[in-house]
Amino acid sequence: MKKLILTLFITVPFLLTGQSTGEIIYKETVKFEIELPEGMEQFKDQIPSSQQFTKTLLFNSKAMIYKDVDLGHDDNHSMSSDNGGVQMMVQIERPDNQTYVDLKSGKTIEKKDFMGKKFIVEGKAKRYKWNMTGEQKKIVDYNCQKAIYKDTSGNIVAWFTSEIPVSAGPETYSGLPGMILEMDIDDGTRKIVATVVELKNLDKDAIEIPKKGKKVNEEEFDKIVEEKTKELQEEFGGGGNVIIQTRRQ
Repeated sequence: MKKLILTLFITVPFLLTGQSTGEIIYKETVKFEIELPEGMEQFKDQIPSSQQFTKTLLFNSKAMIYKDVDLGHDDNHSMSSDNGGVQMMVQIERPDNQTYVDLKSGKTIEKKDFMGKKFIVEGKAKRYKWNMTGEQKKIVDYNCQKAIYKDTSGNIVAWFTSEIPVSAGPETYSGLPGMILEMDIDDGTRKIVATVVELKNLDKDAIEIPKKGKKVNEEEFDKIVEEKTKELQEEFGGGGNVIIQTRRQ
């Protein structure tokens, strides 16, 4: 307990003096866990085990937006194989997703691209009950502290810095006394690590609320995903064809 109190005391000056506007570039790595049907083990080596994405977080003291970085090329990948009359197709798509968060109210507005259709999903940022560990390390020259969240659905390890006095992070992850610069979700299934931090003034319209898409709430969107995924499985799951489709939500 004494160690935790000392850590919080040291970070108070940063909360008072740090700049609260800027841009952070993250490298996001997603691991694929795909179980092949019996008799298709020979395809295992043809399926990629992970994929990386570059994301940007634009923020100020009132709001933030987390979205893809336009790298000037197509990050969608597809692969097909035919072995003994059995066809397999792997599709890895990079949807145009954006997450806007009102940091004062906790309201979230997410633009999600699913099955070629665009949706605007309105919701509320989840409140995480973080446990501080007292561990520290540096990430892109910022002093960071480790926090852990666990529940029945999984676990999250977050490294945050109070030197950036904004309680935010990738997507809707927040609730810590500073900016999250690194995350490990479900034991490496998904990792997000800051590679560049630039504290600077942003253009007035840099943090723009996503608007283009069909407006739905979180429950409605989850139902759409469930129904469309079931349709896809029924359409391509038989007749000697197997299609494995992996999407980031």
